[in-house]
Amino acid sequence: MRKAHFFDLCCCNSLFLLLLSLGLLLSFPLQAQVLSPPSYSVESQENQYTSIRNFQPWLQYTHATGSWFGLRDRLYEKGIDLGFSSIDEVWGNTTGGFKRGSVYTGLLQGATDIDLEKLLHWQGARFYSRWLYLSGQDPGISLTGDLFYISNIAGYSTFRNVELWLEQKFFDETISLRAGQLVADSEFVISNYGALFINNTFGWPAFISSNIPNGGPAYPIGAPGVRLKLKPTDQCCVMAAAFQGNVFAQNINNHGFDWNLNAEQGYFYLTEVSHRYQFILPGEIKAGA
Repeated sequence: MRKAHFFDLCCCNSLFLLLLSLGLLLSFPLQAQVLSPPSYSVESQENQYTSIRNFQPWLQYTHATGSWFGLRDRLYEKGIDLGFSSIDEVWGNTTGGFKRGSVYTGLLQGATDIDLEKLLHWQGARFYSRWLYLSGQDPGISLTGDLFYISNIAGYSTFRNVELWLEQKFFDETISLRAGQLVADSEFVISNYGALFINNTFGWPAFISSNIPNGGPAYPIGAPGVRLKLKPTDQCCVMAAAFQGNVFAQNINNHGFDWNLNAEQGYFYLTEVSHRYQFILPGEIKAGA
């Protein structure tokens, strides 16, 4: 069971139910006017829908907490976009494994995305940071005994930084260079549809994580690195990146800033070429090393 609210804080359920009940009660007279005499025009249906929604403004919000009395809109006009999300999972094991039972897995994260061209007139520049607070545990640890994590948000319970980088784009965004604290699995070796599922199958692949120290620069641990991206067309993309080789264990690098670019720790390199196509259904081909 999972509850997720992307890039914002969840509103109170009781408030939502109160507004919903009020909207339904007040909409009854309006519905009676629409139904007598009967009318099935598109305009009348849209008016009925709008009249009901007018009593439920929360459903029309772009973000669950609204515009913060206009502050969020003013910040966005300046190029500053703030976001919060909370993901809460409860897992249960009914048979097999170590034992039967249930565990909780939680992720609270906040992100700041700054368009430096809007804010400082720095053409093509962007700053981004993302912070995590992880809690609970993965069901594979205490319930099932899986070799790899089951949940795609599980990690060592702590407050940590996972991304902190600056990006510069050139030649109408054909070339972009990104440097700072990076995670490889935000762009490399990923399925665009993998995030739809709550399990860890389509995340950072095991054939990489099990062959480099401590799983490499992937959620929930970032590492200092640099990434170059070439996009000659909308369909084709070429990327290359280099990262700190050893990100250290989660309980050692517990806040994300255990940086060590010493050659003895090694370096991790990735290259990837991708091509998007449309043949009956859209698709994408990726190859890399």
